[in-house]
Parts: sequence; structure tokens; C-alpha cells
Amino acid sequence: MERDTSVKRELALIKLKNSPATRSDILSAVDIYRSKIIDLSPNTLCVEITGETSKIDAFIEIVKPYGILEMCRTGVVALERGCHYLRRENTEDSKEGE
Repeated sequence: MERDTSVKRELALIKLKNSPATRSDILSAVDIYRSKIIDLSPNTLCVEITGETSKIDAFIEIVKPYGILEMCRTGVVALERGCHYLRRENTEDSKEGE
């Protein structure tokens, strides 16, 4: 897929150490990177972040000093923009895009 004609995203779930001393710094990073807290416990918090790979890599570098306990990444997923399709079927919707 061409960079200019497609939308690409990646998802990462990152479990971090949670302590009163670092919590506000982690929450600031979560806010700046437009990610979100999806689970919280007294000792851990889990962050969901989506976007380009470079954004996720940058977020990981910011939170690494606070203690990454677990991490799972999807890898890149992508779709063509507009009326371009990976697979055309004989439907009225696909005929409109031709």
C-alpha cells in the first residue's frame, strides 16, 4: 500500500508499575500521547495506545523508566483510503467505487 493513499495504525497495551511517586508523570504522558488507562490497580496500570509505529515507540521510551511490566503490540494494520478496496466483490457498493 502506498503511504499517501492508505491509513495505517498499530495498537499497544502496556502494563506499567504504579506508584504514588510516578503516577502523575505517567498520567501526563498518557494525556500528551492521547492514550488511555484501561486498567488500574494499586501496583499497576495498563495503557492502551494506538497510532503510527513511531508514536508508540516514542511513548514506550517515555514510560520505560517507570517500569514496563508487560507489553503487547498488534503490528501495523492498514486500509486504503477512499474508494479503493483490497478485494472487490460483485455488490452494488463495490460497483459505486469503480
